[in-house]
Amino acid sequence: MRKGETIIGMNRRNVLKAIAGAAPLAVLATTKAEAKAKQSAVAYVAKSKDDSKQCKGCNFYIDPNGCKSVEGEIAPEGYCILWNKKPAA
Repeated sequence: MRKGETIIGMNRRNVLKAIAGAAPLAVLATTKAEAKAKQSAVAYVAKSKDDSKQCKGCNFYIDPNGCKSVEGEIAPEGYCILWNKKPAA
């Protein structure tokens, strides 16, 4: 056995390469709750100044008071910078 090699034949360099290759997969494995942004981070307000851009018209809105992208309770009349128009049905 050569110096730095383990019993199963993998040296430290190969182990580190395998770990680095798996790191992006760990990021993708986060839960939905972890992926949501804080209301303050997206400038959420409970009452939109623009009636055409309210949470209830957003693609991320979950009726009656939720959001796929923002944590916490969301008002249907609210607004944030992530607003994305719902596609026409």
